Amino acid sequence: MNKTDRSDFWRVLLGVFLLIISLLFIFAISVDLNTIISDYSILKDSQLSFLDILKLDIPQVVNPIGPFGVFFGFWLIIIFGKFLSISLLLTTALLGLFSLFFYKDKSILNKIFSFLFFSFFFNLVLFTIWEQSIIHAGYVPWLIYSFLLKVFGRIGTLLISLIIVFTNLVIIFEIENVKKFFVLCFKILLSFFKLLLITFRKSGLKPEVPQSRTKKKKIIAKPLITPSKKGKSLNIVDHTSMSDGNNTKPENTESSRQPKFKRIEPVKKQEFPVEENKPEYKKPEINDFLESVLTTKKDREEI
Repeated sequence: MNKTDRSDFWRVLLGVFLLIISLLFIFAISVDLNTIISDYSILKDSQLSFLDILKLDIPQVVNPIGPFGVFFGFWLIIIFGKFLSISLLLTTALLGLFSLFFYKDKSILNKIFSFLFFSFFFNLVLFTIWEQSIIHAGYVPWLIYSFLLKVFGRIGTLLISLIIVFTNLVIIFEIENVKKFFVLCFKILLSFFKLLLITFRKSGLKPEVPQSRTKKKKIIAKPLITPSKKGKSLNIVDHTSMSDGNNTKPENTESSRQPKFKRIEPVKKQEFPVEENKPEYKKPEINDFLESVLTTKKDREEI
């Protein structure tokens, strides 16, 4: 076995070991925290010796990975906290996959460590925003958080953690993909607001009918019978009177009877004078036309 084959063998063996251990520990700490503490108390109270472990004289526990998962899961949570412990185990599992399949691509290795930094500082962001999460913090995250809190304060710690989180996200997903993501989010928001605007316009009130520019004057009809000033009797308006107040009726003169337009008489048909002593025209018979007769000038003129 040459040097290259030996290095490949150890690389594959390391990848398989990291992958198996990571998956076992992830299942070990996936149960409730109180269950892990209770299982660890059972193991501690049993006072197991090395000989008892060899004889497999171990008490029953709830953890799916057994006493192995209880012991290592408990100390992982105590040292790193549950959130950061899961992140660490995912990182080791990714390192195992990298050593097995992606060992030639160094950019993937950078992304794996960026994921670890992202998880750690995201945990600090949770400590700053949600104070109740500090209860489940491990020893190492709490130590670093306390140091940053004393030096930079709460706002400074939050800003530093957010900047590191955002930087590691850009490294993991690459700057071009991040730009495409934000452009897609902007387009989705823009189309959503356009849809809201169209819906608002359709469901709005009907537009008012614009009034005409020229208002029609109201014609108020005068009553034919008007009450008197005292209110006892009624005065009847005589519409036959003139507008100037005179009670005299208009005279029926010729000019008033005459129509406004002159009547146009139809044009009489012109009669032409009839010549006297003119012989009456006689219709010739058919046989006369069939016979060849010598006609005179007068006959031709009559025809």
